[in-house]
This record gives sequence, C-alpha cells and structure tokens, in this order.
Amino acid sequence: VGPPTYGPPPPPGTIRQRHTLLDVGTGLPDLPIDDGDNLEPSQIYLTDLRTSQTRRLTSPGTEDWRDAIPDGEARANADPDISPDGRYVLFTNRSPHSQESFILRLDLVTGEVLSLTNATAGAMPVSDAYPRWSPDGTTVAFTSVSGESVGIWQMNADGYGARALVDDGFVNTLPTWSPDGRSLAYASYRGADRAAALQLAAAPAAPLAQTGWVLVRLDLATGEQRVLATPHSGSVLSPVWSPDGRKVAFVSMTATGRADIYTVPAIGGPVLPMQLTLGSTELWVDWR
Repeated sequence: VGPPTYGPPPPPGTIRQRHTLLDVGTGLPDLPIDDGDNLEPSQIYLTDLRTSQTRRLTSPGTEDWRDAIPDGEARANADPDISPDGRYVLFTNRSPHSQESFILRLDLVTGEVLSLTNATAGAMPVSDAYPRWSPDGTTVAFTSVSGESVGIWQMNADGYGARALVDDGFVNTLPTWSPDGRSLAYASYRGADRAAALQLAAAPAAPLAQTGWVLVRLDLATGEQRVLATPHSGSVLSPVWSPDGRKVAFVSMTATGRADIYTVPAIGGPVLPMQLTLGSTELWVDWR
C-alpha cells in the first residue's frame, strides 16, 4: 500500500490550503488513535441494501482542500451519520500526529468534502467528534474536547453558528437526537477515572472507564438536564432513541467486559435489558 492520495482535488484555478496550527500547543489528550506508520486506518463504506453493493467512501487522504492534510499523514475516518435526505454523510476525521479530530461532511452526489470544524475553529487545535444530524437536517450535534472541558455542542449544517449546549465540568459525549428534535440524550461521566473518560470522548477505540457513566436527557428549549439512567455496574455507549420517542436504548459494558443492550423510558424510569447475551459483546445499537 502506497502513501495516501489526497482529494477530491480543489476546483480549477485554486490550490490546496494546508492545515496549520497556531503555536499554542494542542492541549489535547495524548491518545492512541492510530499508529502514524499505519497507512490503512479505519475508513467508511456504504452498502446499498437494494443491491447489496458496497463502495468505499473515504480513504486515508480524504480531505477538504481548504483545510488540507499535511503531506505524508494518513488519517482515520469513523462514526458516520447519513443526513435525513440521504445526500450527505458526516464523520469524524482523526489525525495520528496532532491528536486532533475534525468533523467532515461528504456530499454523496458531487463528492465534495467540507470540514465543518474549520468553519469556526480555523488554526486553533480542535477535538470534535461523534456528529449527529438533527431530524430536520439543519443542525448537527457533536462532542467537543477543549483541554479538560468536554461538552455537547451544536452547529449549523455548514459548520457555522457553533455553540456549547452542555459545558458543566463533566465529560459529556455521544449525543443523539429525539425524533421530534426537541431533546438530546448523551452519555455523561461523573466518576473518578476522568482520564479514561477523556479518552472515550476523543477516540472511539480508546479504553473505557467502566463505571461512573449516566445517561442524560437535555431539553433544548429550556436547558433542563435530567438523568435517565445510572447503570449499577457499567458504562453508557451508543445511546439512540426509539422511533416513537418513548425510550432510549444504549449499550452498557459491565466490569466483566461483556456489553449488552438496555432501554430506559425517555422520561426516566427502570433500566431494562433489551438484549442479554452470554457468547457475544454488543458495542453499537441503532433503532429505526
């Protein structure tokens, strides 16, 4: 495998503008995201369920030419989310060298790649991840790490208008929209092993703090936060709302290392198992 091929190329008459950082240090956790010598980090694929055909959407060199990858750097792409109209895919783009992560938007019709993170961050170091489209496709919720602060943020679909929704001193991550677009549910770490929780917030493959996680619901109109679930012995991963908005499902990993799927009422209540298995481990759930 050779070095990454960067692209898609800029329009005729323009040139790639290299990603640069101000000399202020990244201030980001030192995370084992990808080995810098690994030329094939994780990438994103799309399968057509009608034809069963699969095509690759990203490569180690997938970039926005206005915020281009430094030569020789191979990046991982992960955690995709398709827009409600099916035209765009959001995903997290990770640098193995600067420890930064960016949110990119791929146009499935034209192939254009847009760095939503770059719209407002510019040359400041960033760690943005876990993007999720709102039900109407106009805004994006995501996790943003800045030093020791890990919050839930929202931005417009073009990357502008970014603002913090939750910045309360806890490690908050993995946002998911309610079907009516009025609420977000997210995982919040409130235990003692903050270093491990920071790794989860910035990198999906990082070690996971086993206990101390709760599932929180945020009312976007009032800002009210309500703890929906406090697993007795486990974490909160991959939260997702039921299509009718009445429940939230999530994966909880116990101290034994086995992960299973649980549900909780969206207004709070008993946590009940949806899928308990002895011979397998579930790390992700979707509900459509």
